Amino acid sequence: MTKEQPPESNKFGGDASLCPHGNFAGSGCEACAREQKEQSQPALKEIESLVEKSSFTRSTTASPECTIERSGKTFTIESIEQADHPDIDKIQAMMVKAFSEEEVEPEEIMRSAIEGKDPWGHECVPLRYYTVKDEQGEVLAFCSGGLLDMKDTAGKSTGESVFLTTFAMTDKDKGVLGATYEAYISAIIGAAQEAQAQGKKLSFVAGPTEASSEKFWNATGWKRIYADTSSGDQKSLRELKYVEPSLDFDPATGEPTSDQAVYEHLMVQAFGDRQITKENVRSITQAYSDWSEWPENAFDSPEAYARSQEYMRSTREQLQSELNRGGELTFLNQRERQRAIRHGSTVDEHVDADRELNY
Repeated sequence: MTKEQPPESNKFGGDASLCPHGNFAGSGCEACAREQKEQSQPALKEIESLVEKSSFTRSTTASPECTIERSGKTFTIESIEQADHPDIDKIQAMMVKAFSEEEVEPEEIMRSAIEGKDPWGHECVPLRYYTVKDEQGEVLAFCSGGLLDMKDTAGKSTGESVFLTTFAMTDKDKGVLGATYEAYISAIIGAAQEAQAQGKKLSFVAGPTEASSEKFWNATGWKRIYADTSSGDQKSLRELKYVEPSLDFDPATGEPTSDQAVYEHLMVQAFGDRQITKENVRSITQAYSDWSEWPENAFDSPEAYARSQEYMRSTREQLQSELNRGGELTFLNQRERQRAIRHGSTVDEHVDADRELNY
């Protein structure tokens, strides 16, 4: 019997065992370091995938702020985190041009949101803007959103976060194909770094979307949410009928300022190998609802505040009822949905969300 020899020492100290990538253990293997980072923040692997599919060359993924280049033209991506940033008025003007002045928050509210303050002076989740600018400093596109803490049904943090997007848009008059996609990549980089700084894991990205934007969001990895409603041999799916809660209330009454429901397609993506459950969807929408709530001092009376709270509670119950209506959740992009229909499945779409400018 051959006597087992003790492991040889090596110049790095310790034994001569190898890591899975063929490097000496303790030698500072870059692949091992990258895998460890991806385990703590699985969004990093998705960022690599998004960059690989891009038509631009990005200077770095170590920061959301960078330069991107294509066909000899260079663009700059900036992260707006200060309320006095000079580009906020440009973003606001772009939004007014795309929607209307009545539908867009005033500039001073945008600035306070960036600082992490609501209009009544309370601290809230900071709103981040990631802009793409040309060599003349003009804003061509942006993506905005906030990093929200996910909580369980008892209101305790799960240690996971979701980046909830609020807008992703391009100035059509100055449009550069793919600019919004690049702003989105920077938004995920920024959110992953922010989550890491908070000691949390960026597990999901989500947002309410319009029908016309599905192709764009599918390209980033987002999918719509469906519940299995099959009966017998007939395979059927039902899209989650998402209704966005009102963001504006009458301070005197506590009632929403509009009684017209805002129907949207809720889309989501999980990072890493994480499977999305009904509880995850509930937690994501709960985080968005909490972010949207008005504080008590925004109302003229405790009764008005209580009425607004009742409205928010009813929207959460409506969403939970939607989640309870079907079986396991399925997540489909447009091609996958069309393939399911061709193979005999019936799909109950959220058709109310397909109406243009329904809000």
